[in-house]
Amino acid sequence: MEEPFLPRDEELVPSKTTWQRGQLTVELKKLSLLAAPMAIVTIAEYLLPVISVIVAGHNGELQLSGVALATSFTNVSGFSILYGLVGALETLCGQAFGAKRYEIIGTYTYSAIASNIPICFLISILWIYIEKLLVSLGQDPDISRVAGSYAFWLIPGLFGQAIVIPLTRYLQTQALVLPLLYTAVATLLFHVPVCWTMVSVFGLGSNGAAMAISVSFWFYALILACYVRFSTSCEKTRGLISDDFVSCVKQFFQYGIPSAAMEHSFFFHSDNYLVGPVLVIYTLWLPLIPLAFLSFYILEWWLFELLVLWSGLLPNPKLETSVLSICFTTAALHYVIPGGVAAAVRNREDSPERSLREKGEIAGRRERSPEEEERNGEEEVFRVYET
Repeated sequence: MEEPFLPRDEELVPSKTTWQRGQLTVELKKLSLLAAPMAIVTIAEYLLPVISVIVAGHNGELQLSGVALATSFTNVSGFSILYGLVGALETLCGQAFGAKRYEIIGTYTYSAIASNIPICFLISILWIYIEKLLVSLGQDPDISRVAGSYAFWLIPGLFGQAIVIPLTRYLQTQALVLPLLYTAVATLLFHVPVCWTMVSVFGLGSNGAAMAISVSFWFYALILACYVRFSTSCEKTRGLISDDFVSCVKQFFQYGIPSAAMEHSFFFHSDNYLVGPVLVIYTLWLPLIPLAFLSFYILEWWLFELLVLWSGLLPNPKLETSVLSICFTTAALHYVIPGGVAAAVRNREDSPERSLREKGEIAGRRERSPEEEERNGEEEVFRVYET
């Protein structure tokens, strides 16, 4: 029988330690050192498509409205789904890291990447016909033509994001925020000249802006993959998919998979060797699809993007779509800081130290003064940055 990540309630030992002023100060420092880099990472990732919209918008109102419409549609139908699917990875990797089961984190990450690939193929089919779909929904034909062409050249970037998103969650789970910070900023600095060159120098217009995003996403994925492969910080967690792969897939069912998917659990039995690759794809992405729709964050994202799509039905779609897109782009930056804090809190909740507290293994340690707690906490903060 598999050993659970965390002990059962009856196995817990009550802890006598209580929160003190020094502990609160130390915890705030730890959260700040995690939240600040993650906020910058979120800004850098968010600015990639924004820069493409800005550069393409210099070619005229039609280009701006078409790119804005395509950005909203691709977010709703593609990128948001990938983020939703990786929600299970964030939970499982976090608990595995908290339980010090480092060898299984890599398996979960590779499973998430493999699960995203077939989803990207399905999304790509939709994006190829996005022009006809938008026209059928009542959008302006000229704007739909620009949006369809932009979305088509964004398809390679979709596959790049299928790798980037799991790798960022993989590093974030281990509190490796500085590598994420450096790679995200480097990608942003790389994207600016590439986008300007393709749009202005080569004269590719909005298509060049989409190509620049695709190139930058793959540049981002390559840097992250190289770091995971060669960094000593990931030595314990970057193991390849092992014999525990099927058992790892089972873990997805224990974290919010609807009961309808549980009816197919016989496919996951360790003695059932059905058509290897088909079994892998089935077990990976099918149970994870509901997570994309059950995420309140994704639903909120969809509502904002749908407003941009609906603005294309107004009497002056070129102006209305452009203005509303600019307003939402500016407003979305206000979510960055809370998002960074939330990521830091999730990381602290899944830390090995908290896991030890839940197991009661440090329940009997001696009481420390606030000064000792603050001094020891500062040492741990510096160790996080050195990592």
